[in-house]
Amino acid sequence: MMPAIKIEDLSPKQRTLLELRLKQKGSAAAPHQQLKPRPEDLDAGALPLSFAQQGLWFLDQLTQGSIMYNISTGVSLTGRLNRLALEQTLSEIVRRHEVLRTTYATVDGQPVQVINEASFISLLPIDLSELTEPERKAEVRRRASEEVHRPFDLRRGPLLRVVLLKLGAEEHVVLFTLHHIVCDGWTIPKLLGEVTVLYGAFSRGEPSPLKDLPVQYADYAYWQRQWLQGEMKEAHVSYWRKHLRGPLPTLHLRNARARPSVPSYRGASQVRLLSSALCDEVKELSRREEVTLYMTLLAAFNVLLSYHSGQQDILVGTPFADRGRIELEELIGCFLNTLVMRSDLSGNPTFRELLCRVREMTLNVHAHQELPFEMIVDEVQPVRSLNQNPLFQVSFTLENAAPTAPQLPGLTVKFLGVGGTTVQFDLVLHMVDMGHGLLAVMQYSTDLFEGANIARLLDHYEILLREVVARPDITLDQLNQALAHTDSRQKLAREKEVEEASLHKLRKAKRRAIIATPRLAENVDL
Repeated sequence: MMPAIKIEDLSPKQRTLLELRLKQKGSAAAPHQQLKPRPEDLDAGALPLSFAQQGLWFLDQLTQGSIMYNISTGVSLTGRLNRLALEQTLSEIVRRHEVLRTTYATVDGQPVQVINEASFISLLPIDLSELTEPERKAEVRRRASEEVHRPFDLRRGPLLRVVLLKLGAEEHVVLFTLHHIVCDGWTIPKLLGEVTVLYGAFSRGEPSPLKDLPVQYADYAYWQRQWLQGEMKEAHVSYWRKHLRGPLPTLHLRNARARPSVPSYRGASQVRLLSSALCDEVKELSRREEVTLYMTLLAAFNVLLSYHSGQQDILVGTPFADRGRIELEELIGCFLNTLVMRSDLSGNPTFRELLCRVREMTLNVHAHQELPFEMIVDEVQPVRSLNQNPLFQVSFTLENAAPTAPQLPGLTVKFLGVGGTTVQFDLVLHMVDMGHGLLAVMQYSTDLFEGANIARLLDHYEILLREVVARPDITLDQLNQALAHTDSRQKLAREKEVEEASLHKLRKAKRRAIIATPRLAENVDL
């Protein structure tokens, strides 16, 4: 347990931040209301969706057959698999979590949840063991990609698909695919955590050690609808109207292709591991400036986006798992809310000054984080288009640790890269604090970007971080000049490579000519 922090031990800046946070929380907060099970007499046809679910349902109606909100992960299993125990495990998880056996109907034009009876999940393995090793690898990639790109039917379900591939007597692959309406990125580790506990128990012939959940996701959805009303709602709405007032810019990054009228939602990603030394320097800068690591990395990302767009009003979305209540800690479901970070880079501030702006903005946003993104969109009324997201086109996330694979008895479990990526935004920078360095994963729409563009963005982001830890008072103009200088050097290097390649081809042509006509050799300048 961490020691308690006394107010008198805080620095003046820290006290100011704490007072601001408490003031903001107080302005929007209502008395704590315990989340209880929904009324037993609630009409089955009146079970509402959460606000996040309703937004996803609405998008599904507009773009039926879309794969944009498919969430996939895969694991390889090496060792003797107890298939019955795995089937029992998955069946118990679906029994425990109503949301995994929920479908979505329409009653009087409004979506409602339909909770179906639990049933046993049978896994019929797809046998690939007769294929050669290269053929097996190719087939695993193909089937993984097929699962990622196979649409869900929200009306019929199921919204959890599990595929078991048999590669050999003691080698299997399990592919999990879920629709975002029943889960979010933070619930995947919870699902795999339950797999660890239940598979171990069922392999030993023991009953489930997990207690039944006190509330279900449908209880949360019902409670959310009752809670977010009146003064509570208006306090949050008032802030977001102010935060997103005025014309909202659409981010246009240079070197991006024209946006297609019908996006494919296909994407790819590139990974960059930033050194432990740089990671420590960024954390030290954050401590000195009394900001979080998230704020520092977001500020640098804003500078990157500004340089590549020429814009100074930058909107970035950041996902936030709204699990602030103890009743929600063990639930699987879509608790994701998206916060809109709007940063002002005008006036050529120093990076230190930009950090102050980002810190104040971030604290204000988090003080009003409970208003659902879908409600913010309804209030702000941005121009809607089916080929881009409202309010923002890029996203930024930070995780403190990479997810760990399940620990299953008798099996070696490893995460498997699924064969395909779907993207909801033009660009996503996902940062992971690995402890021994910062892992930067940049996911991008292949409709808009070439891989070389993304490699350049990652290069520039690393350069920016090195510059700001060395000189926090460097101005944005100076940072832009540093990036432009890097681009010039790289352009000269590429031109030199092209020139040398051309000279090499010319020399080879001359040599071929000499061989063909030896008598002319004395007149050829090599």
